[in-house]
Amino acid sequence: MPGRNPREAVLSFMDAFKEAIAVLDGYSKFFVAPRGDFRKDSPYTWILNGEDGMVLAGAWGTFHATMMFKVVDCDPASNEEGYPLRVTTLGYNYKIVDGLGVDRIRFHWHPLGRGGNQHPHIHALPNLDMHVYLPRVTFEGAIRSCIEMGAPLTVDVAEAIRHLAVTEAPHMLYRSWSDWPPGLDEPYRTSPGAPPQA
Repeated sequence: MPGRNPREAVLSFMDAFKEAIAVLDGYSKFFVAPRGDFRKDSPYTWILNGEDGMVLAGAWGTFHATMMFKVVDCDPASNEEGYPLRVTTLGYNYKIVDGLGVDRIRFHWHPLGRGGNQHPHIHALPNLDMHVYLPRVTFEGAIRSCIEMGAPLTVDVAEAIRHLAVTEAPHMLYRSWSDWPPGLDEPYRTSPGAPPQA
């Protein structure tokens, strides 16, 4: 997902998300703020369909997704194109809401804000107040959760999973982070509900 300039890097970054969301049966459009030209090291946010989220066919429910990101330098030797810029993720918020408006699961990673919890985590039924720690979740990973919960699709399940693997591959290739962020040591991997140590 690297690019020759900030705009190209962001468009490449966003193209994968537009391809990925196509497996879910519903209208989708990504809004990016602030609007205008993209600049290196400036924070941006994209949101799927604004505050209303993506309403899925048959009143199944709604998928909400927001991601914070910025354009950063990268080593041109690290990518086939030899481009000097790429996008890095600064945080995300994904949520799956059922047809009755009840939150089923929330995926959060907000290291730069909201409370002291800077580690990736989920909130899931039956206790949406509990933080369950896990590795960072890609956008495609959140879509896979929709599929596992029975969301309506534009293709069959096997094809949707294959499609997501393809769209996720460049992100996994160019990411600069490991599955587990700094600060979560081995006990948290085996006991994901444990709070982070001070």
